[in-house]
Amino acid sequence: MRIRELIERDHPSTLWSAIDHLLDPVATMTEWRQVMASDFRRARSFLRPTSERAEIFPCPFSYSGDCPRRVVELDDGTILANCNNVERYCDTIHLKPSQLILHEMDLRPLMELAAQALGVQMIGTSVQELSRTFLVGRARRALKRIPVYWTLERHSRSLIHAASSLSMMDKGPFLLLLTSEKTVTDVGEYALSALEVPLIAMEELVGWDSSREEWMATEGHESVLQQIAHPDGDPTRGEHSATGFPAPPDSRWENLTIEFIANEVMSVRCKGMPQPRRVEPEHLGMKDQRSGKPNAQWGLLRAIAMAGGELRLERHHADAKLKKQKQLLSKALKKYFQMEEEPIPWDRESGAWHVRFRLVPYEHRDDQYEEDDQSLSLFEQARDPEWDVMTDSRLL
Repeated sequence: MRIRELIERDHPSTLWSAIDHLLDPVATMTEWRQVMASDFRRARSFLRPTSERAEIFPCPFSYSGDCPRRVVELDDGTILANCNNVERYCDTIHLKPSQLILHEMDLRPLMELAAQALGVQMIGTSVQELSRTFLVGRARRALKRIPVYWTLERHSRSLIHAASSLSMMDKGPFLLLLTSEKTVTDVGEYALSALEVPLIAMEELVGWDSSREEWMATEGHESVLQQIAHPDGDPTRGEHSATGFPAPPDSRWENLTIEFIANEVMSVRCKGMPQPRRVEPEHLGMKDQRSGKPNAQWGLLRAIAMAGGELRLERHHADAKLKKQKQLLSKALKKYFQMEEEPIPWDRESGAWHVRFRLVPYEHRDDQYEEDDQSLSLFEQARDPEWDVMTDSRLL
């Protein structure tokens, strides 16, 4: 018998977050229904019964005590799920034997769709000594037979172990799939940055087609392995094409995550790209050629990041210069990222401009800003006709 547990109390609500949050993709149907919520009906066909029975049972109530319930089988064959709290919050549940059958998520159909999305030959085998990692497939010979792996790991230490082991096995580039976009952005990019492992989420490659009522391989990912096999220079080291940022076709501002990782360096990630790209002021045309320092648009973008992604107008007599700087900033962003839509549109209701992409400020360090309100005062400086980013030491 196997004891099933959830890693977190706040149950996820999709196929991908369910796989991410379960210790392994095996649970009772009741538990699968809870953790997948609206995706349960869509993903039910991936579940197959095992010969094992659960020893615990998820509580149907929302108490945060000692759940899940302990399963007890009496001599007369009666099966009960008892509340584990010292003070019983709810009544004992009577169960049928069929309710205790553990169902395993069949991951192979998902790997087949991911292989189709990437244009690789499907293999779908587990990796020796890495029980939660699978070889999805390999690229064709023209793309150097680059392997594609999927790991169910989601914590920093286990991710680093898996990626390091794969690096030693292959002695060459490979693509690593994590289950959800959240794991890629919240854990993977930081944990594996030193290893420079290209990452993409299964959630990006496989999606639900409402019109056809089935899971499908999503489009637009054929170039991912091409970028890994023929990077034309390491994209994480600041080499850029003459045309600007190499976003996949039909990318939108909402697909971008721009994070300041130093005073004069950003890390930019776009949906459909296997690696973040290092971007500096000169790439955006935001470097003063005389002084070699970032110009006012770079400083304004940093200030917007520190203000949570918005730029607010408060003093009308000093807003003309701010508006002009914002226009120049938008123009530079549209040119570099090759997108026609306005990246920082005006919202009349809130009386502020809001970025359409995810914008993350640089973490505060001893050599940076001492107080949060000091960084926010950059807006006041930007409205001052005499303000010049070149003389503000906080942005240098």
